[in-house]
Amino acid sequence: MKIVVLMGGNSSEREVSLRSGQAVAKGLREAGHEVEAVDIRSVAEVTRLPELATADVVFPALHGGQG
Repeated sequence: MKIVVLMGGNSSEREVSLRSGQAVAKGLREAGHEVEAVDIRSVAEVTRLPELATADVVFPALHGGQG
């Protein structure tokens, strides 16, 4: 299964989100899934979301107000 993990963001919770997202991505890879971890830090990364639409699942690991 192809899974995209969204993490990071620009809130004060960014570092927690990055750690959470990396842990989720690691666990999913260990379970045999194809994983792309995407750091949503700015609008540039958000514009990539349509190209990620081929994923079977999107796992949001964003924290804070904009997460």
